[in-house]
Amino acid sequence: ILYAFDWEKKLMMVVLLIMVVATVLTVMLILTVVVMDKKKEIGILKSFGAHHSIIKNVFILEGFLISFIGTILGIVIGILLTVNIKEIATFIEWLVNGFINGIKGTWIGNLIGITKNFPKWEIVSSKSIYSRNFPYKIIFSDLFLLSMITLFWSLIGAMLPAKRATKITVIEALRHE
Repeated sequence: ILYAFDWEKKLMMVVLLIMVVATVLTVMLILTVVVMDKKKEIGILKSFGAHHSIIKNVFILEGFLISFIGTILGIVIGILLTVNIKEIATFIEWLVNGFINGIKGTWIGNLIGITKNFPKWEIVSSKSIYSRNFPYKIIFSDLFLLSMITLFWSLIGAMLPAKRATKITVIEALRHE
C-alpha cells in the first residue's frame, strides 16, 4: 500500500511540473500579445528617448504581476478545495444522482442506457477504505517552494517577450499603425 502512495506522490509532482510549464507558456503568450498590441506605444516611448531597460522592465513587471496574482489565487482556491473536498464530492454525487433520477424511465435515459434499476453513482465507493473520509495534509513549505519555482520560471518566460519589445524600432512601430 505504501508503494502506491509513493507513486501517487511522484505522479502529483509530474502534474505540478506540467502546470508550471503551462503557466510559463501562458505568461509568454499573454506578454507576446501585449507586446504586439502595444507596438505603437513602444515606438512613442522610444522616440522620446526611453532606454531599452525601462521598456524591458515594464513587460517583466507585468509578467511578474500576472504570475503573482495567479499563484496567490491558485493557492487560495487549492486550499479551499482541499479542505472542503468531502463536501464537494458529496455535492457532485448529489448533482449527478439528481440528474440520473430525473432522466430514469424517460426516452433520454433509455437512449443513454439509464434504466429504472440503474445503481447510485459514487465518487468513492462506500465499500472503500476511505469511505467518505478523504485524508489530506497541506504542507506549506511545499506550497511556498512550488510558488517560488513558478514565479521564477514565469519571470524567465516573461523575458523573451520583453526582449522582443526592446527590439521594436520607432519606424517599425509607427509604420504598422
